Amino acid sequence: MTQGAVRGVVAPGPIGGGTRLGCDGAAQTEEQCRAALTAIETLMSSGKPEEAARAARRLLAEGPTHAPYSAEIALQLSSALILTGRVDDAAEVARRVRFCPLLPDRLVNGAAAAQLLAVLEIGDVGRVRDAIEPDLSGTSCSDDEYAGAVAATLTARAYIAWDEGRVLDALRQLRAAVCMAGTRQRHDAGACYPNVCLARVLVAVGDFESAALLIDTIEAFVGGASLRSWAPVPDLLRSRLQLQINRYDEAAFHATRALQTAETVPVGVSMSLAHSTMAEVALARGDSEDARAHATRVRQCSSSGAGLGVAAPALVENYATSPRRSRDRRAVVAELCDSLVEHKRALVEEPQAVAWLIRVALDDHDRARAEHLAQAMEDLTTENPGLAVLRARASQVRALVDGHALRRRNRERPVTGWGSLTPHEQQVAALAADGFSNREIGSRMFLSRHTVDFHLRQVYRKLEVHSRVELARMVVALNDVA
Repeated sequence: MTQGAVRGVVAPGPIGGGTRLGCDGAAQTEEQCRAALTAIETLMSSGKPEEAARAARRLLAEGPTHAPYSAEIALQLSSALILTGRVDDAAEVARRVRFCPLLPDRLVNGAAAAQLLAVLEIGDVGRVRDAIEPDLSGTSCSDDEYAGAVAATLTARAYIAWDEGRVLDALRQLRAAVCMAGTRQRHDAGACYPNVCLARVLVAVGDFESAALLIDTIEAFVGGASLRSWAPVPDLLRSRLQLQINRYDEAAFHATRALQTAETVPVGVSMSLAHSTMAEVALARGDSEDARAHATRVRQCSSSGAGLGVAAPALVENYATSPRRSRDRRAVVAELCDSLVEHKRALVEEPQAVAWLIRVALDDHDRARAEHLAQAMEDLTTENPGLAVLRARASQVRALVDGHALRRRNRERPVTGWGSLTPHEQQVAALAADGFSNREIGSRMFLSRHTVDFHLRQVYRKLEVHSRVELARMVVALNDVA
């Protein structure tokens, strides 16, 4: 990595924040470079990414003599920028290191992993695709940086599969990423991230037992590796798990604790999940004001994130702050529905918001869009056989659409006369008029006797008859007219 390449990591412009800073004394010897890198790594492990970023920028502005140390310091800068919420800058720093000439394979692979982690946290599918295009350098899985790059690549591919609705493929890729990350000797954020993504997916697909065990593992890993900036992560994941099983008090407790922890350690990423959870808890409790406050914070967070964040920040925000004017609401629903069909992960991650969208579309007499969403959910189920949670959600949204149509037909049905009867009531009336007893009708229609009794009472009331004889005469008369 040449002196010019070193300066290119932080200059020109705002990469890493602002102008180049001076340095009290550039690290010239290899020993000084090693000491400087160790100092930055210590700041990172102590939960001081802002200070680590400032120190890295100072060193890179001067350009240490030993090129590999320049690259390693730049990668520490990238990690620090992620943790302070400047994920775009972090991705750019890692990208520049990745494509610097004459770097050893281990640093190129380390840069590849750093770039992928940054774009994953941004949550932009296109950028994730671009970042995994170049081939990895080297072939030895025993190399920590290579294993880290492979794990990051598998995580990125899983994210693309997840976004496209290939849930089973995403699970397979993430499990492989977790296995690869587990071969690393270095316990850092790159080793933890695939586990976090897998836990998030397990929660979304309803495998709560496996998710809970994995969250415990992540908590032990974060504590054992002294990853202080990741301290809120276990609570973030537990808040989502509790929300999915409708334990709103527990969900709010963990989300609140994550937010409180984030106040003591600099964490610029993934807090969108905490605010999203709090917004949905508030909605479940009927507190629309609190829901709006947290939903607004979702959009203000630095990133949505592939592993921790919300599938569609706009979806959650509008779910909590639905415009009251029908014209505005129709525009919002149209935009969000189109996005959902293209980026299917939201169909899995935010099922309550999907149901809300269908209700809003139906209330606005947009049955075509509601049908489109229900079909998208059914297609997702077909594409991922064996996932019971998806089948249940598809049935739920289909019931919403079909139930709305049935209620509409009922509203249009007359109050009295043969046309006022439901299909079941018409069938009971016809069988009763033919002389079948209630027990016999129940056997033919697979209904209990009590249900048949109920239907027959409704028939008598709507047709204004008082006996089976009167009912039989009316049915015969109707048949003669037909």
